[in-house]
Amino acid sequence: MQAAILAATDVHKRFGALRVLDGVDFALGEGEAVGVVGPNGAGKTTLLSVLAGSLSADGGRIVFRGRDVTSSGAADRCTLGIARTHQVPRPFVGMTVFENVLVGATAGGRRRGSEAYGLWSSPQCFFSTRSEAG
Repeated sequence: MQAAILAATDVHKRFGALRVLDGVDFALGEGEAVGVVGPNGAGKTTLLSVLAGSLSADGGRIVFRGRDVTSSGAADRCTLGIARTHQVPRPFVGMTVFENVLVGATAGGRRRGSEAYGLWSSPQCFFSTRSEAG
């Protein structure tokens, strides 16, 4: 079996007394696409925010391509190839989808030239709280 590109082990997140993530475990293999479904308030966006690093986990471990990124922030995870979108997309008007992604790869991901261009053809890990498939 191939090693997971992204794995979460016993991930926890609380907001005060509210337990939002309680021992989340999963492994995402190379090339897999996974959907997270549930009712409003179930913790879907919180999970994606913890995985992307914009929220810190209160416990557990997150590993990306064999590297423990649990204590890394969103900017560091972005440079490794982890990105997410938000529920209200704000694309650059007049630019193609490719050009919008390239802006994120070069600015947020601190990549240039062919390295940034390569993210489009082989993204590492991308999270969205909306269906991007149309």
